[in-house]
Amino acid sequence: MKSKEALDEFGEIVEKVIDEPDKWPDSASFISFDTAVDKNILTPGKLKLVRYIKNNEVESISSLADNLDRSLSNVSTNIKELKEHNLIKVEKEGKTKVPRLDKSHILILF
Repeated sequence: MKSKEALDEFGEIVEKVIDEPDKWPDSASFISFDTAVDKNILTPGKLKLVRYIKNNEVESISSLADNLDRSLSNVSTNIKELKEHNLIKVEKEGKTKVPRLDKSHILILF
């Protein structure tokens, strides 16, 4: 996307937030799609994790790894990276860590 187009799109989003702030999360990050891919912020594996968490009841990080037939260390690393970008939050339920979507934050790709 060209810089002017990206700025125009950004401006439209800002106007929508100003007009209807209650319909938007508390915070947002803006990142170019190319940067997200180049820096491995979004990979097919991480996107699959986000989709799974969005569409299923997840009991723990280890159950998530089992359900996706991936190693616990790989899923834990991906969860940590997604958490750093405010896409996932991890809630403690007793001794168990449960990944959830962070609905108070939105990542906007352009």
